[in-house]
Amino acid sequence: MKKLFLLTTLLCSLFSLNAYSYDDDDDHGRRRCYNAERIMRAAHSFERAANHFAELLTNRGGPWSHISGDAINLAEAANHLHEMSETGRSCRHIRRDFRSRLDRAYRHLRRQLRGAHRDHHSRHVMRDFRRLQWSFYSLRRTIYGWRYGGGHGGGYGGGYGGGHGNNYGNDY
Repeated sequence: MKKLFLLTTLLCSLFSLNAYSYDDDDDHGRRRCYNAERIMRAAHSFERAANHFAELLTNRGGPWSHISGDAINLAEAANHLHEMSETGRSCRHIRRDFRSRLDRAYRHLRRQLRGAHRDHHSRHVMRDFRRLQWSFYSLRRTIYGWRYGGGHGGGYGGGYGGGHGNNYGNDY
């Protein structure tokens, strides 16, 4: 009976240690990511690109245009993510905020830019949008790792032929 008691306490202690060692979000979301410095640098770079693009569109169309409002929303979301990465939030929190706020704002701005004929055909706007786009993909790659492309063919299908595209080309 004593051996059974020792065995159960030993197993319970091992399971409890395992549960705590593999927890992704120790200390209620206050543990920093393993690549927090890289996320902070990528977020800062994207914030600068988003602020520049919002300023460019505001100067072209005025603050009342829809596309400049979308660019300002993206810049505010980028600022929020940069502040979160500087305060040392957990990877889970940063990913959740990126998905819920920044990714949506970026996709919305991209859709609006497709329909904005005047801005769509401006070389200056499109050059700065490409810079914003590259910075966005770099931030996403830093936050999520190489899940969104990278290997042979990139994309979701992997392999040499790729899957549904690798999201690094001209997806505008």
